[in-house]
Amino acid sequence: VLKVIMPLVNLSFFSFAGASIRLSDLTATAHVAAFLFLVRLAALAVGATIGSKVANCPPAHSRIAWMGYVTQAGVALGLIKTVVAAEADTWGPPFSALMIAIVVFNLLVGPP
Repeated sequence: VLKVIMPLVNLSFFSFAGASIRLSDLTATAHVAAFLFLVRLAALAVGATIGSKVANCPPAHSRIAWMGYVTQAGVALGLIKTVVAAEADTWGPPFSALMIAIVVFNLLVGPP
């Protein structure tokens, strides 16, 4: 059931999130979003590798341990919406575009 419903839930969820982004803010912050995404991804990989070594995990687990930490869209989008509501007249919209771009990058790279 979840395999059938999840694509529909994701489609509607991210359509609404994407509809709230101003494209000018997205293009202005895309390079920063890509940089932050790569830094976070590297930190997750290093942290998961070190943690796996300390815990004496098998190498097969160590290679994929980082993947479970990549996706975090639901909570992140909720927090982004809260910040934008509080800062709608100042830095809220550009911040929203930046953070949603990072969430989308994470979803593209993370596990399904």
